[in-house]
Amino acid sequence: MSAFRTTQGRANPLQINFRNHRKVVVVDGHSAYIGGHNVGEEYVGRHPRLTPWRDTHLHIQGPAAMATQLAFVEDWYWATRQVPELDWVPNTVCTPGQRVLILPTGPADVLDTCVLFFVQAINTAQQRIWITSPYFVPDEMVVAALQLAALRGVDVRIMLPEHPDHRLVYLAGLAFVQETVSAGVQLFRYQSGFLHQKVLLVDNDLAAVGTANLDNRSFRLNFEFTALIADHAFAAQVADMLSSDFAHCRRVAADELEVRPLAVRVAARAARLLVERGGGLAVLQPRAGLPFELPPETVLIHYVSSNHSRLLNEITPAVLGKRRDDALFYRLAHDVAERAADLRRT
Repeated sequence: MSAFRTTQGRANPLQINFRNHRKVVVVDGHSAYIGGHNVGEEYVGRHPRLTPWRDTHLHIQGPAAMATQLAFVEDWYWATRQVPELDWVPNTVCTPGQRVLILPTGPADVLDTCVLFFVQAINTAQQRIWITSPYFVPDEMVVAALQLAALRGVDVRIMLPEHPDHRLVYLAGLAFVQETVSAGVQLFRYQSGFLHQKVLLVDNDLAAVGTANLDNRSFRLNFEFTALIADHAFAAQVADMLSSDFAHCRRVAADELEVRPLAVRVAARAARLLVERGGGLAVLQPRAGLPFELPPETVLIHYVSSNHSRLLNEITPAVLGKRRDDALFYRLAHDVAERAADLRRT
């Protein structure tokens, strides 16, 4: 057993970016399991609040399992600097002819492979694009691709959980509702437990199961894993599975955020700034170099952005009562600490 440390030295426990978010099991190079399942008590109904836990994992056999093994060995070598002795002889498969692409992605890629995969999948769709994810914090490219797909008549559906496991990310997702739903994107919230599956379906041809969420951490900061299957029969099975899940959802209205109290609207826009790409974060000491007084227990998050001036102008006056060029805004310390602790644990 070995920890996947993205940085060396004593500072690694403070590292919350570049984590390995892959959930993979490889058996003798002949079978592999890929998807959203973690090893945790929540999967046997022991989560005190989010039960049952809805997830999807995929069993793969044949050469694709060996490709999964190769990606695992790369991670193992990074963690241990050792290459284990493994079986590299491919085996036959029970259902020949299925086309499977194993797609490991991460911040070490030359390009932003994960976000490019999502954008290409959305742009390819002609009849439908269905996506399930526990988090919804897309970047500008993905938002534009979703809007364009809906405007050209594609059935665009995104399934999200009703009850959040991370309040900060849930609030950030609320800030994307109006601009997507008003363009024709259909958002749904799953009612029968906590939705954690990461599944994508394109038309009747292509389906993907993996670990990547529809958020910027998966797009650029996490090491993720996706199995992409081009097979009509498998796509039909995924369509049936998702149709059953949609039956347990409620549809989200475009004004879901706007009808909420002012405090929620402000918190949602602030959370969006925290988790969106395009700026940097740093925790500042209370009253350190600030031109105004704050209570000594206040924790400030300093966010510098070059392309979110509209959101900054909305949030800053509401939180600080004044307009500033950079965003210095007030967050409860336990929310930030809780998110950082969750990232370190998972």
